[in-house]
Amino acid sequence: QAEQPAQAQQQSTPDIAEQTLELIADTARDSLTQMRSLLGLLRTDEATAYAPVPTLSDVPALVEQSRRAGLPVTFTGITGTMARTLPQGAELAAYRTVQEALTNALKHSPGAATTVTIHWGKDGLQLWVQNGPVSSAAAQHIARPVPGSGNGLRGMSERIALYHGSLTYGLQPDGGWLVEAALPYRDL
Repeated sequence: QAEQPAQAQQQSTPDIAEQTLELIADTARDSLTQMRSLLGLLRTDEATAYAPVPTLSDVPALVEQSRRAGLPVTFTGITGTMARTLPQGAELAAYRTVQEALTNALKHSPGAATTVTIHWGKDGLQLWVQNGPVSSAAAQHIARPVPGSGNGLRGMSERIALYHGSLTYGLQPDGGWLVEAALPYRDL
């Protein structure tokens, strides 16, 4: 894994752009599949098979997909013990938050070391996606920063709020970026 940052620095801007576009396309396809699945649930008269909704157990595959796109990312695993269940749909919101945070790291901080941490605590699920600052060597390969609309951050906030959770994000003192979400357990 120590080789990954060096590999990311050696990639040309077109390579990074191509990998970023591949990740965005994969994310769009996954989102479309999920939207179709959700719409299908509203149609009770059809007996159509739907793709399974991603859960936290799918995060390792998501992390691997980000690595293939050139993001040096570490997944610390899922720690702690789930004391109770989350509200229905909250795991999907957590998965989508990780997905969007990784996409943002790839878009806005290519080559920056990124860590995904998920923990079951006494009050619910906590997750962190943190990326370090872009190295000066990697910054030289970035032609122009990718402009953001803020819709990804807004969407993450809205998804988490649906389940009475909280989401914070922002620039860190070292120049990196942190996304932190908390989803409470379902009330008994």
